[in-house]
Amino acid sequence: MPVISLKPKEDKPKEQPHGLVLGVSAVVGAMLVVGVLWGGFYYYRQFETKNVASQQEEIVRINGELEKYEDVRSKNEVLAKQIENITSLLDNHICWSPFFAELDDLTVKKVYFTRFSGDEVAESLSLAGRAADYTTLGEQFAVFRESDTFKSFKISQAQYITEGNNSYVDFSATLDFSPDALLCKDEDEKKLKKNN
Repeated sequence: MPVISLKPKEDKPKEQPHGLVLGVSAVVGAMLVVGVLWGGFYYYRQFETKNVASQQEEIVRINGELEKYEDVRSKNEVLAKQIENITSLLDNHICWSPFFAELDDLTVKKVYFTRFSGDEVAESLSLAGRAADYTTLGEQFAVFRESDTFKSFKISQAQYITEGNNSYVDFSATLDFSPDALLCKDEDEKKLKKNN
């Protein structure tokens, strides 16, 4: 049997071209994807701009703090240098009193000194003095030469002088001492504190 339709041919739904719908849908979908991507990139760019700005503010803040600490660090370096200098001074300070006490102990009874001039850098002491005679001056020379503190005793001038009933040898000499002869030792410091 043949199929007979009572509906007129015009009432039949027209078939839509699928290619056009798919093409429009693809374009709209692509535009939607591009829009989402563009929006995502725009949002990401805005976020990163704000993030960079906040990081720059943080860098400025940290640099400000570093400048404060730089001042403290430079003061700390100056203080450390001062402490080092004071420590060196305390470790290597010069004590003339024990040196002269030893000089006094080593001086022969008939010799006395009239003038001193010390030079700790050259490690020498220029002396002027008087001895009872040349023999006494020779004895003094021998005592200083045997001492561990003194490296050498050089007489630069000696003259026998007679004034009335008094006679003596007037002399000038240089006494070279060892480098550590003037350095204070703990026992020297204790003696100095006790005497003061």
